[in-house]
This record gives sequence, structure tokens and C-alpha cells, in this order.
Amino acid sequence: MRSIVNGMLVALLLATVTAGTTFAKGKRSTVTFAADTKVNDVLVKKGTYQVVFNEEAGELTILKGRKPIAKTSAQAVDREGRRRNMEVYTFTENSEIKFVGIAFEGSNQKLIVNQAGMAAADSN
Repeated sequence: MRSIVNGMLVALLLATVTAGTTFAKGKRSTVTFAADTKVNDVLVKKGTYQVVFNEEAGELTILKGRKPIAKTSAQAVDREGRRRNMEVYTFTENSEIKFVGIAFEGSNQKLIVNQAGMAAADSN
């Protein structure tokens, strides 16, 4: 009985370490949109959100609390030097502000969203 419990504890410890390693491969930051912003066809209301980039999947997710608002594929491209500040890239088209990318603080790359790959996040 004792060996079964020890085996379960080792398995739980390995799962915890693996989950921590997976999370470490992503980037996360807080961003505040001063105005309603279109993330492809998804309207993100003005406010503060978490932006998470999963490097392995190449997926950028915008979260409100724990609820995903929008997900898209994104590709990393180099930016000049390593900058200290986070940058959010938008443009205005037909009086709508559209989100096109982000550069995380301290990174020498910026993430450009794949407009064709944008979709509303599942609300499950």
C-alpha cells in the first residue's frame, strides 16, 4: 500500500514539474485597450486584458480574467534591439481600430497576428 502511495506522489510531482515547464515556454503580459479594438472579427471592448503567447503552438490568446476572448495564430518577427517597454500594434480602418500585433517587454521579437487565423475563443 505504501509503495502505491509513493508511486502516486511521484507521478503527481512529475505532472506538476511538467506543467510548470510548459507554462514557462509562453509569454504573458497585461495590456489595456483605451478604445474598443477589433481583433480580426472579434470586438474587444476597451479595458484591461491578459495577452498570452504559447510559443509551441504559435497561438496568441486575449483573456478577460480566465475567460478567453479571442485566439489567433501569430508569427514572431525581429524588431530592432531589445526594448524595455511592451508595444501594441494597431491601425485604423473605416473608423475601426484593428489589432495587428504585440511586442512583449524585454523581447527582441514582435508577434504579428495571422488575420486569416483569427477566431472568437470558445466560451466553454
